[in-house]
Amino acid sequence: MAKPTEARIVISGVELNDAQSMALRVAASSYYMEMQDPNALGEDEHGIEMTKLYGARLKEILALITRGVT
Repeated sequence: MAKPTEARIVISGVELNDAQSMALRVAASSYYMEMQDPNALGEDEHGIEMTKLYGARLKEILALITRGVT
């Protein structure tokens, strides 16, 4: 069985280790799940739009983070 590996993530020139990458992935996943509630950031027009936009960007990030992860 292959050892699971996390995405290679570099922030300001510093490469995260597997535990740090995992923590970032889990945090992004958690926030993405919160953004599935259309009123997560408020019931007004601004809150609804921000919820939609955050959700879309997090979905893109998670696709990149999980691409190629075994």
